[in-house]
Amino acid sequence: MKKQAEYWLNAANDDLILIDEIIENEHLAHMVAFHSQQAIEKSIKAILEEKEAKVPRVHNIINLKGRIERYMDLSSKLTESEIWKRSETSVLKSLKKLSESVQISAQVGLSCNSRKIKKGNGGYMKYDDNIDGVEQLSKDNPKSHDSLFKWLITSFFDEFTEHYFPEIRVVKYTFIDKEFISKYEALKESLRGDIFIAAEVETDSGLCEMVIHLEHESKKQDMSVRVFEYLCYAWMLKKKPVWSIVIYTDDAVWRKPVSDSFLYGFNSRNKEQYHNFDIIKVNKEKSGDLIKKHSLMCKLLALKAKQEGADPEELIYEIFKAVAKMEKELSDDIKLLIWQWVDFYKKVSKERVEIIKEEVSMGYMAQTITEHYEYQGMIKGKIKGKIEGKIENLESLYKQGILTGKQYNEMSVPLKKELSMMAI
Repeated sequence: MKKQAEYWLNAANDDLILIDEIIENEHLAHMVAFHSQQAIEKSIKAILEEKEAKVPRVHNIINLKGRIERYMDLSSKLTESEIWKRSETSVLKSLKKLSESVQISAQVGLSCNSRKIKKGNGGYMKYDDNIDGVEQLSKDNPKSHDSLFKWLITSFFDEFTEHYFPEIRVVKYTFIDKEFISKYEALKESLRGDIFIAAEVETDSGLCEMVIHLEHESKKQDMSVRVFEYLCYAWMLKKKPVWSIVIYTDDAVWRKPVSDSFLYGFNSRNKEQYHNFDIIKVNKEKSGDLIKKHSLMCKLLALKAKQEGADPEELIYEIFKAVAKMEKELSDDIKLLIWQWVDFYKKVSKERVEIIKEEVSMGYMAQTITEHYEYQGMIKGKIKGKIEGKIENLESLYKQGILTGKQYNEMSVPLKKELSMMAI
């Protein structure tokens, strides 16, 4: 195989490794789509590099697919195994491994110059013709708001329950969204359009299933029917009491309250039977009150709450100041959430945000998802380099006769094991 073809394959494999890292995180569905496209494009270019003298500088998958059809049959009538049977060159055989995650087929729907990328939850991420564009949530899309809120609540679940339900002590919890969706295979498509959080929660009163519905539509919608439908699904899943919550994240001002109950039954003794649920309206709270709280979640919510009399710059300053103090306690995932949240809901210029960040002496914080994973890879690479250096030193000492074979093995085997674990 030509070296340059091997380079393209390795680059495609790097995209697949990244996909493996993030595919379970539904907030990153748009990044899974982007890196899938990248893996396909680089794989095709590996074939062209092996077969032709020059690889075209184009990114359109459909265009590239047409260029390799002379070397391999990508007809949808062929099974994957038949395609690979007809592939005899080493580069095509190498692509077989890649195809387990990303299939090159006539039905490929992603192309680098597409104007939209469909998310797994049914929404769309706007796509400009650059990497940062694919990572930016669309402010015109209600699902973008809901996805950010879901990320916030699942990241700060303890703070969420303490703030909104201080009278109930949550002992422990487990998120069961994936179990919920996989249980109801027939409902996958309809559930996918809704943004919700499902959790098994243990309180002082016992176990229950919590289902949180996120709604950003500005027009006041009666959620009672949907809430009760999900209650039925949740109860059938675990057969435990269900705690239903609806969070309205829109900016609309309510003149009248929305329904917080659903009439589901009747009996002769108690007459009408209702399922009651909790309603949270984010913009009913005041930014000035939220920003003073110790909770980082509350400080972030201050950007979305009622900001009458609040200085938008001061809100961001207080958030970044809190982050700077807690920097060592916060994971890089949380820092990424904070930046994405601030960037999405800020009411000041990006330049001013950068100045505030410097004023509070806040350390490095990834601003995009790609940057986040590149930073993680850089840290992992530094650690890997140190371990490899230690192993090389041990080998040198062993060759010089300073270490015995037994000593070398005792000291190098744990390091080699650590290296192999990093490769997984």
